[in-house]
Formats: sequence, structure tokens, C-alpha cells
Amino acid sequence: MMKDKENVTVIMATHNNAKTIERALRSVTRGIRPANQVIIGDNDSTDGTYDVLCKLLGAEHVTIDEKTGMPPQFGGELDGTPVKIFRKRLSTIGDTLNIAMQMKWQGVTVFGFMDPTSWYAPDKIAQAIRVFGTHQSIACVVSDCDDHHPDGRVERIFRDSFDMQRLLKGFPYDGNFLIRPHVFPKLKGGFNPQMPIRHDYDLLLRVSEIGLIYHIPAPLHHNVVCAVDSATQQTIAQCEMTAKQLASQRRSATNG
Repeated sequence: MMKDKENVTVIMATHNNAKTIERALRSVTRGIRPANQVIIGDNDSTDGTYDVLCKLLGAEHVTIDEKTGMPPQFGGELDGTPVKIFRKRLSTIGDTLNIAMQMKWQGVTVFGFMDPTSWYAPDKIAQAIRVFGTHQSIACVVSDCDDHHPDGRVERIFRDSFDMQRLLKGFPYDGNFLIRPHVFPKLKGGFNPQMPIRHDYDLLLRVSEIGLIYHIPAPLHHNVVCAVDSATQQTIAQCEMTAKQLASQRRSATNG
């Protein structure tokens, strides 16, 4: 295990990810530099995602108010890494991520976020720690990735280096990034719980206003490419527009 002084908590929010959550979780418990702890909030999955997590951690059935089932919250270890899971009523992914962050804040020096259908490369956390150590102004670390298509193709995705104006025009990244926790008090909050999607874009726009987003030009995580229906595409476009409008309003207020 890589030795450093950082305390890294990886946060995930799941919703019907039973087929991919173990791969995602083990990518941060078995890496060159594993997470110090992982917290996963299950957003009312109906496909057995929470049961998969409970089985991985060795949770047993409990009886609450004469109803027997898996515990609504449980802590265990996987590959020697402490993992805490909880289940909650359906809300936005951003809301679930915020709740998960509050469950392990004290002493954390880096928060990592990961889409439960993605997985980290073995050295993603190690590379981010190295970058964070170079300059105090670095608030967030993003990277290139590999996209895995349904036909088996693996496509290397090359991102441009961070640029404020480019970020304002569109979202070139995804939800797999690492952030220093001191950023959140400056933002006066975490993810926007009102946004059904693109909460990650909104967050990075806000982060870019108070610190540097550093881009590592290496494929340090993997994404699964899935078909997106027209309704979801429309929601994405609406949420991206909202994020841009909010960013413009903040900049106008600052300049005015």
C-alpha cells in the first residue's frame, strides 16, 4: 500500500446498480493506494443492489418493528477497507451523495466520487494525491478515461486541460473525480439536491470559481457507455442549461 498522510473517503450513490457495484467498490479497496474508507448510499434500488452490498460486507437480517430484512445501515470491511452503507428513500443522486459525505467528514483530507457503473484505475487515487500535494490552490482533480461500449470496443477519451470558458460552454468531464473537503464550506454546500442529473457539472462549475481544477491526461477510470433515451437527453440538456445559468448569475453578482 502506498504510504502518505492523506485520509481518502470515496463516496458513491447507487440506484439499481446490482450488476456493477461490486466492481466499482473493489476498484477502490484493491488499488495501489486504496481508499481509507468508502461510504455508499443506496437510493431506494429495486434490483437488489443493497442486498449485494450487504452480502459483500457480511450483514445479516434484522427485525425492526416486526419486519425482517437487511439493516438500513451497516458498516463492515472489504479487502481490509472500512465500508459503510445505508439505504434511503428515493431522492436525487446529489441529495444521496450529500448525506453520504456528512457521515464521514471529520479528518477526511480528500473526497473521491465515483459513478457506480464506473471503476477507478488502480493508481487513480495515488495520482490524485500526488497532484494535490503540488499546490494548495488545487481544489479538484479530474482525468481522462476509457469508455467501454456495448459492442466490446474500448475507447480512450482524451479531455482538454481545464479551462474556465470551456467548462462554461459544456461539461467535458464526468462524475469520477476527487476534491479537497475544505472546498465545500466555501461553496456553502455540496451537490445541488434539486438537480435530477448533472449535479456533478453544477458542482464543478462552482468549484472552478474558488479553486483550480487539475486535469491528469491519463485514463484513470473506466466508464460503461449506455444508450440514453430522448427523455433523458432532454433532462440532461435542461439541467446543463440550469447549471450554466446559475454560474452566469454568480459571476454577474461578483462582477457587479
